[in-house]
Amino acid sequence: MTDLTPLESIYRPHCRAADRLLLWIPSTLPPLPPVITEEMRARITEARAHSIADSTRGTYGSGLLLFHVYCDVHRIPDDQRAPAHSLLIQAFLASIVGGYSASAVSNYLHGVKTWHTIHGVPWLLDSGETTPLLAAAKRIARDKGIGKPERPAFTVDDLEAICRTLDPTVPLDVSFKFCVTATFWGTARVKEMTVVNLSSDSFHPQRHIQIQHVSERWDHKMKSQVTVLHPPVTKAAPFTGEDIFFAQQLGPSDPKGAMAEHVLLNDPQPGEHLFSHVVRDSQGRATRRPLSRTIFINRLRQACADAGIDAVIGPKGHSLRIGGTLEYLLRGVPFLVVKYQGRWAGDSFGTYLRKHAVVIAPYLQAPAPRDGAAQPPRTPFPPLPPDELFDAALSELDREEAREALDRMSVESESPTVPWLPPIR
Repeated sequence: MTDLTPLESIYRPHCRAADRLLLWIPSTLPPLPPVITEEMRARITEARAHSIADSTRGTYGSGLLLFHVYCDVHRIPDDQRAPAHSLLIQAFLASIVGGYSASAVSNYLHGVKTWHTIHGVPWLLDSGETTPLLAAAKRIARDKGIGKPERPAFTVDDLEAICRTLDPTVPLDVSFKFCVTATFWGTARVKEMTVVNLSSDSFHPQRHIQIQHVSERWDHKMKSQVTVLHPPVTKAAPFTGEDIFFAQQLGPSDPKGAMAEHVLLNDPQPGEHLFSHVVRDSQGRATRRPLSRTIFINRLRQACADAGIDAVIGPKGHSLRIGGTLEYLLRGVPFLVVKYQGRWAGDSFGTYLRKHAVVIAPYLQAPAPRDGAAQPPRTPFPPLPPDELFDAALSELDREEAREALDRMSVESESPTVPWLPPIR
């Protein structure tokens, strides 16, 4: 399907992709019991729609568009589209297999299913009927090379090269430097650190990180200090948020130094985005704006070009999270600690293990001989706690207890947690 313009219909008004699940209404809805009104049903439908993140609703809305365009082309009546016959859904899936990535095919299927669920329409398709089609989508996409290429990882050298190209007198560059270094060393997602766009309603105090969400924690026994960012909303914790940790680093990619520069130059205030910065228009008038994902990626692309970094890496913000993960693993940090640092609930972080032979090699070496012959040294780096303490904790405790032990060793402090303040000069 090349033309994705649906036929005009009172059931499918023109709207954003994210709003299609709610505003595109099936022509035939299940009858209501006598005690339930249409107003009640509308409220239930709206509540169901808001159970899904806006970005996910947008993806599902794209799948719903494809489904209805397919039905338009094959002249499927509106009353046959919901509840859709199982063979109709399978025919729709078969039509897009080979034209989209496997993940896109799966998402579009879930979009049509979610549309049924939100409006209380029965879903007639059994999961066993879609399994072969989804498997075919994976196989054909692999053979055709459809889908996103494997994201390469940024290295510390790449990050330092990027930081050297930035101008410390330009507010955007200073804000970007803090954001890019905190994202790398905090193994964070770019979406957790930036706003969606620069529209007037893109920044939400209840969703986006602000200066009051930054604090410092000390461990006097380990003589170490950790900076904590707490976005109110993250991918894995959309209602409570999560802590993002990073410590002082050596060289120009130090996130603590970048944070101090940003606070002193851009002076972010409570109630505005942490990475807010000053922008001047053509007439020299200054306005403040948050750091959007588009501006971040564009600045990252330009910085990569200025630093001579491969363009394949440049535009990929997620390569920062992959690079931070790889760097900690190469330093000998145990896998479970890295998993906790990156806030992965499952084992998906294993897909980030680029250069896996280099990462695993230290664990495969023969034990040191008794005569004390030298072994290949680990990468020295003072801010990280000794590996022996982590290994001891992880060998004796289960996963949950290990997290608590790590908190005590590297996060919890004998001093109370206080908001971070820039150093006095």
